[in-house]
Amino acid sequence: MLNHLLDRFYPNKFRYRIGLSGLDACGKTTLIHKLKYGEIIETVPTIGVVFTTANLNVPCSESILRCTVWEVGAPGCSPRSSRSLVKSVLTPSAAIVWLVDGRDRDRLVESVEELQEVVAPKGPNSLSMNAPILILATKQDLSNPIPLDEIQRKFIPAISGRKFAIFRVSLVQDNDNHSANLVPAFDWLLANLKNRPLIPDATGIPIPSTNSNSTQGIDVSGESLEKEKQLKLNEWISRAQSELTTEEDFLTQFHSINLPSWDHYTHIRLAYVILTTFGRQKGKDMIFTGIENYINQSSKTQTRSRTFHVTMTYFWIQIVHFGICRMLGGVAGAGATVEEVEEERKNKNKKELDEEKRSQFSTRDSIISDHDSSTVVESLRTLDTTTTTTTTMTVPTPSTSPNSEDTKNNEKNKKNQLFAQFILSNPFVAQGNLWEEYYSREVIMSPEAKEGMVFPDRKPLPSLISISRVVFNPVYNYFPSFIDNDFALLSVSGSCSMTHSGRRLYHSSAAAPVSLVRPNPNPNMESTRLVEKEKSPTRPKTKANNVYLTATTTATSSASTSEVQGKSQGFPQSWNPKLLVDQPEADDYLHNPQPRRRRSLSRGRGHIFTARGFANLGCLLTLGMGLLGLFVAYPVTQYYTSPHQTPIGNLGPGGINSTGQVPQLIGNFGLIDRETPQEAQSFPSYMDGSDWQLVFSDEFNTDGRTFYPGDDPYWEAGWTYEIHQQTGDLNWYDPSAITTRNGSLEITLSKQPSHGLDYQGGMLATWNKFCFTGAIVQASVSLPGMNNVSGLWPSIWTLGNLGRVGYGATLEGMWPYSYDTCDVGAVPDQIIDGKPAAANEQGPYKNASISGLPGQRLSRCTCPGEEHPGPKHADGTYVGRSAPEIDLFEAQVDGTTGCVSQSSQWAPFNNAYQFQNDSNGLTIDDTSITIENPYTGGPLQQATSYVTQTNQICYQLNEGCFSTYGIEYKPGYEADNAYITWISDDKKAWTLEAAGVGADPITNISARPISQEPMYLIANLGMSSSFSFLDLENLVFPAIMRVDWIRVYQPPNAINIGCDPAAYPTMDYIEANSIAYNNPNLTTWQSSISGYNKTFPKNSLIDNC
Repeated sequence: MLNHLLDRFYPNKFRYRIGLSGLDACGKTTLIHKLKYGEIIETVPTIGVVFTTANLNVPCSESILRCTVWEVGAPGCSPRSSRSLVKSVLTPSAAIVWLVDGRDRDRLVESVEELQEVVAPKGPNSLSMNAPILILATKQDLSNPIPLDEIQRKFIPAISGRKFAIFRVSLVQDNDNHSANLVPAFDWLLANLKNRPLIPDATGIPIPSTNSNSTQGIDVSGESLEKEKQLKLNEWISRAQSELTTEEDFLTQFHSINLPSWDHYTHIRLAYVILTTFGRQKGKDMIFTGIENYINQSSKTQTRSRTFHVTMTYFWIQIVHFGICRMLGGVAGAGATVEEVEEERKNKNKKELDEEKRSQFSTRDSIISDHDSSTVVESLRTLDTTTTTTTTMTVPTPSTSPNSEDTKNNEKNKKNQLFAQFILSNPFVAQGNLWEEYYSREVIMSPEAKEGMVFPDRKPLPSLISISRVVFNPVYNYFPSFIDNDFALLSVSGSCSMTHSGRRLYHSSAAAPVSLVRPNPNPNMESTRLVEKEKSPTRPKTKANNVYLTATTTATSSASTSEVQGKSQGFPQSWNPKLLVDQPEADDYLHNPQPRRRRSLSRGRGHIFTARGFANLGCLLTLGMGLLGLFVAYPVTQYYTSPHQTPIGNLGPGGINSTGQVPQLIGNFGLIDRETPQEAQSFPSYMDGSDWQLVFSDEFNTDGRTFYPGDDPYWEAGWTYEIHQQTGDLNWYDPSAITTRNGSLEITLSKQPSHGLDYQGGMLATWNKFCFTGAIVQASVSLPGMNNVSGLWPSIWTLGNLGRVGYGATLEGMWPYSYDTCDVGAVPDQIIDGKPAAANEQGPYKNASISGLPGQRLSRCTCPGEEHPGPKHADGTYVGRSAPEIDLFEAQVDGTTGCVSQSSQWAPFNNAYQFQNDSNGLTIDDTSITIENPYTGGPLQQATSYVTQTNQICYQLNEGCFSTYGIEYKPGYEADNAYITWISDDKKAWTLEAAGVGADPITNISARPISQEPMYLIANLGMSSSFSFLDLENLVFPAIMRVDWIRVYQPPNAINIGCDPAAYPTMDYIEANSIAYNNPNLTTWQSSISGYNKTFPKNSLIDNC
């Protein structure tokens, strides 16, 4: 009733459906309440996806905006599956009001992405291109709001091609200037809903009016472009339209090294001609070969002594190929309006139109075949016309004299005009420095980029699959981010391997129709739509070729497409059926919402106790029981009747990763391999003979396993170069070098060039997937190569989870520390004010600091409030955290005898790097085969290491048998009876007691504990001259290290597995610094060229807390 009264008293007011949305805590509920009741309330952020409707009479300057507002709460917090629901509510709206928190800079990009998801054209149920978008930056009454020009820059990519305005508002202070902005904001919205000219907003940001020379909301006139770029674009278009050489002559000049010029224009035309003539696959190779040959054979004056640049060539091929495929999307220059085309169509007689339509259909059938550049542009050529000077895409009339001289000249002009159209549609190709948006100068000018393809370090190359989802903005000269990517990119240390994914832009299938819809930034032109329908025998044969195209045309074009637009869409109305709209039909009763009841089945009207009611309930009951049996009874029965592999006690009270969950995984992916023999389910301690319990095993019996990221639940192989910064490996580590074969894990080192190195090896780790604290770790191994040829570096070892192998930034200040005391041992160089003197004067590095380490990053000296993973001691100080290392073995050759170095690395350092190797700290089980390693340490590490002879026949090129290596260690200090025992050939080799690494009064350091950190497993095969002599003349490649099995045992009363134990947590710290833990190119933690650019926490001994 109220609505009818308002309609009578305010006949000039309109009611619109408006969608209001934004991220959580941006003020949506507050705005609705203020507009509806005129009150300011305090609310809590809306959690989840909430839909609310409200009928509002919004006050404006001249009138009242009557609208139904659909409030959609917090799309940014919803899962991806809910976004389609959010969009389905917002897209029918006549306008969108989008709220953004004007102070939350951290979530500004997220808000932009959510708005882009809402307005992105996807299918027929998309937001209208004419729907205005009003963006309200709230909370402007608070301090430090985001500048409005920054908000504008962020949102422009999401709303390119649409009407929009941005206002700063305050929703909680009526006397605030920003609060008054609500009226002009809704003035602007009402003006655009009534299709009136756009007006400026109240913030000083101009909102241009819509005209034929600009897209909605974005001015693309020459005034907004940089003058130099506009002049160059005009010069290129003029040059293309006046070309005298045909494409064939142009290619002939190129192959004969006789081009008149060798500038950027020539390069782009060369790529365009070759790609449109031969296609991308063949054309790419022709361009690479041809340009390299041209540079080598042409005069140095013409090419200005340039050398062939692989990455730059590939970059421009991809840019030109992208531009060619864009041309079919209807984003070329502005042409005739749809109304002009429709008017021209009405002036044609029916006979000519039918003949033209048949010609169009037969021509366009070839469009939906493949996304290759040659196919796309060939289709464009058949649709091009040069009847006007405007470079647009039109549909031609069949020529009456195809062999005439005029036709040949016209064909030549068409090709030149088409290249000019390509330039106009893709003005960015004229920018010679376009690569700067994708590559930094350091990367693009590197030797690797000149010799091979290198991955962009600023943003990815444009995708072809997602071209239908974006509107290109020529003002800002960039490609928006894409959802999909038709290239598979494998990035390794700043370089990449780029391969095509095999997906096609246009699909053709006889079994199912395919529909592609592309947006058009021109408000006077509808979106181009290509549809392919399957042929059906039930439809008229004259409608078989159901393909249509609506394209930009000029007022003088010789053919029109408006007739095609409304028909041949596969809908019943296009078959001309006899629809009886005014007469009863036989099946009308099926659609009657109130059918007459059959009294025989419905006696007792008003209740369910009827024959039909019981039948319905019986059917539902039967269906429900069947579902319960299928999804409840059957799984429960299967669970209790099927055998289980091991007791839950194997995982301990915390379960894997301290989550308390026990994995019951499909297949053989439990912590304990199902194929582990029963006799190996426990193992006696090497020290006291007590039985220890199996907690992890991998028998590697399944052949063909791979270990790329995501392939395995516990193991992962990576692409990296250095294990530690000082090892100087000669090989690249690659996942392709690791697999399982004949019941064993195989890690192969081959003489194969990879990433600028001469050799390729493999490295495997369980980082952040499987960890343990205190254990027996065994590995059955056949060592690579021969027992008497030196040069290989096979090893199996463990490392603390706070340091990720191959990721140098995570290791700085962490490896090889094992320390929980706040004294000189935790500071840089182990010196404070030049003391102790022994740190400067003792050991093999006299007159230099005994330590070159930067100090323990997460020490007990960390100031309160600094970043630290915790926990804390009773006195409030942090527990010293680090990444200790204990090696099962590192194989080497001593003369003609195969040996293994079995060691642990330490920091801080003893005097002269010499641990206490007396009877209290050291035990050697067989001095005839075990001797002290002459290397005891250096400025970056102290080593406690002994060398033991191996089983000389268990090598790859000997008998290839397997020998067991391992460690048994107990964490803690001397008071905890802590120790490390090393195993070689399944026998004890030597033992380090905790007393051996006790306090050292000479260097003023305290005792170092046997590692108390959660440790993970690493197995790798490489080579380095810093580890052993390289006997390259006698080394045989490929060298293969085979691992029969790996097993981990722990005492039954001390099960402690998981990478995030409560006593030594790691998960939160790793997540907070995920960039450092996932980017192998960051080699240091602190600021440097390749650093993580983060400072160490303050140290109470040397900093002011």
